[in-house]
Amino acid sequence: MYTHGFVTYGNVIEESHFFLFFFLGLIAFSLGEELHFDRLKKMGIKPTIICLTEAMLTWVSITLIFFKVFNFPIINAAIVGSIGIATATALTFILMNKLKVEGKLKNILANIVVLDDIIEVIFFSVFLGIAVMMQNGEELSFGFIAFEVLKEFFFAILIGVVIFFLLKFTVKPKKVDETDGLEIEVESFYGPMLSIELFFIISGIIAVGSAVALHFHLPFLVMAVVAGALVSNYHYHAIFHSLQLSNVMPALNLFFFALIGASVKLETFSSKTFVFVLGYLLVRGSAKLIGTWIGCRVTDQEKEITNSLPKLMLPQAGMAAVETILVATVLKNSGGELIFNTIIPALVVFEIGGAWISERTLTAWNKFMGEKYKSHQKKKSFAIEDIVGNI
Repeated sequence: MYTHGFVTYGNVIEESHFFLFFFLGLIAFSLGEELHFDRLKKMGIKPTIICLTEAMLTWVSITLIFFKVFNFPIINAAIVGSIGIATATALTFILMNKLKVEGKLKNILANIVVLDDIIEVIFFSVFLGIAVMMQNGEELSFGFIAFEVLKEFFFAILIGVVIFFLLKFTVKPKKVDETDGLEIEVESFYGPMLSIELFFIISGIIAVGSAVALHFHLPFLVMAVVAGALVSNYHYHAIFHSLQLSNVMPALNLFFFALIGASVKLETFSSKTFVFVLGYLLVRGSAKLIGTWIGCRVTDQEKEITNSLPKLMLPQAGMAAVETILVATVLKNSGGELIFNTIIPALVVFEIGGAWISERTLTAWNKFMGEKYKSHQKKKSFAIEDIVGNI
């Protein structure tokens, strides 16, 4: 066991990595729900400006530091920068629900995070595709790169369209709640379905689509986002609701993070890696804070939102972790392992530290809103007393 067993287990874990990519495909597919035309109209231009400001500052800052200071190849630095854009706010929204934070802060954060992840998916897919071409020894020019990227995006979008039609013709609404327009019962071409059955049908179709895209070296994340956006606009939201099953998703999340942890190879870390991790933490953290703050100032947000929102943009986990494993898998001979060793430890710090900062920020926000409410109530009571006194 000690001489051969661990090698066998290591191979089994590496063979299990497809689950990580499939799970990331599900996450990317669920992003499509937020790309409904009505939601995009309600979002307005201000969250878009804030998102673009912080995303571009984060990508440029990380790319330049890793290229100029840490001497990463330019394409690898660009990949690290693109991963740095991703923001994971699942814990932040859990804290918001726990502390009963509602209103403008929550809405702006939700809008920014979705746009953030979509921008990140596009950047990551483009730069990883270029890195794979370079690893394969292809002669690159701007025209060649542009053609290859457009070709890969076209076929990825095409697979997304096929997935949409598969879901459209296999999953249909049976009963609709007219009060809010949400589907409460669904059936397939072979009869009524439970939510768990719908979940497995969607998961199977997304898994097949991801496998096809990966086999042909296409950006499978773009494929998943396109399929989700088409379902959101031209099909039914019950499809997305089935991805939130309380008795299934926690188990998948646990398996997901267990595989990521099992993929870490401690013997590959070094003091040099520690410097890269520290650099990533400092540059991404400062770029997220400064970029979001600038975006808030440019869009004339209230002082309290300007002070609070940047601190909620720090957490990073799921999507960035899987993309890092994808990089380590497809760029084994071109610095993929170094990128993995740089980002994975930083994600632990960002997720734990970001959650702590988010909790303190939201607690302070609640305190401010409570004081604002009391002040408003006092003003109202004074006004009533003045009216009564005049009578």
